[in-house]
Amino acid sequence: MDYIREATEYLKSYSYLKGEEKELEEKIQEIEEELLNVKEIHYSDMPTGSNRNRPDDELVNTIFRLDKCKNKLDSMREDMKKIVLSLNKLPPYERDVLTYYYIDGIRDFSLYEKLRCSERKFYSDKAKIIRKFAIQLFGIEVIY
Repeated sequence: MDYIREATEYLKSYSYLKGEEKELEEKIQEIEEELLNVKEIHYSDMPTGSNRNRPDDELVNTIFRLDKCKNKLDSMREDMKKIVLSLNKLPPYERDVLTYYYIDGIRDFSLYEKLRCSERKFYSDKAKIIRKFAIQLFGIEVIY
């Protein structure tokens, strides 16, 4: 996949990542509450035989799920941070072009009104701006 297409996918996924972030935060909170309600483990009640689960397996699985959710949340936040930092390096007009088109998904006449430009100018500018954004996002060094 080329760098411009990859940058486009990053921008398109930003709204999804924001929604997922909220869901993961809620899930983490639920798991943490679940951990607070864990009862003590009685090893005297431990089943015999090698095919049975150990009494602490449920606790370990809950901790594993919590760690997995926290790692996923950290990774998502890192991706979102990269997008925001790269967008913030752009001038306001260029940032608005990418935000309105890719993140907000505006694809009609209202887009050109918000940006105060023609459709032709918009698409011409967008091609240049997405290239500039991709270079910043991925830290590509370009020789002019």
